[in-house]
Amino acid sequence: MRLISACFSLILLVSSLIPVQGFAQSPVEIKEVTGGQINEALAKTVPIRFLPSHPLYFLITLKESITRFFKPSSAERSEFDFILSGKRLKETYMLIEAGELDAALENLNRYNSRIGKMIEQLEKARSQNQDIGKQIAFISESLKNHEIFLIYFLRENDELKQDVIGAVESFKSAVLTINAVNPGIKDRFTILLITNESSEENSNVSPSPNISPSLNEASPSFKPKRIIL
Repeated sequence: MRLISACFSLILLVSSLIPVQGFAQSPVEIKEVTGGQINEALAKTVPIRFLPSHPLYFLITLKESITRFFKPSSAERSEFDFILSGKRLKETYMLIEAGELDAALENLNRYNSRIGKMIEQLEKARSQNQDIGKQIAFISESLKNHEIFLIYFLRENDELKQDVIGAVESFKSAVLTINAVNPGIKDRFTILLITNESSEENSNVSPSPNISPSLNEASPSFKPKRIIL
């Protein structure tokens, strides 16, 4: 009798787990970005004079550092850092288009670093009770351009995907920071589903995040209009 009861309990346990596993392994559906969306994101991001691979790029870095130093508050520095983070993504896009993948990967790390600085300055501004309404509104509106670039990077080149996943994690941190002040904004970004899926796989299966089959498929190629800067 005890054996029958134990078998029955085991069957119930297994049957209850099957739907949960099936749901957890469902693929993430991220819509492909269009050439028009890429062009719009490029147009809304600050102009690029030199790419990081250019010998004179250090002048750009120097100018950015000096400009940031003279920002009068943490709130304004956070906004400036966010602008530069978008610039890093635009540079990365242009490096990929030029076939400079090593430089593109390095630039994604610069994006991660700049997002980290933006979050640090924004939290500092909040702790000092600075008015950050202008910065929150600007960042909330502009994060969509970041998502467009990141989705494009994920689809464009298999060699970039693991590094782009790291950039998506930085993007997620930025979104959650803004969401703490502007609740609900995190629901605008479908790319965050990738980081959610990765977290589940890290805890339940393996330490390597997977990208959904829909992201692994080759997307139709397009040639966005070149923007003369």
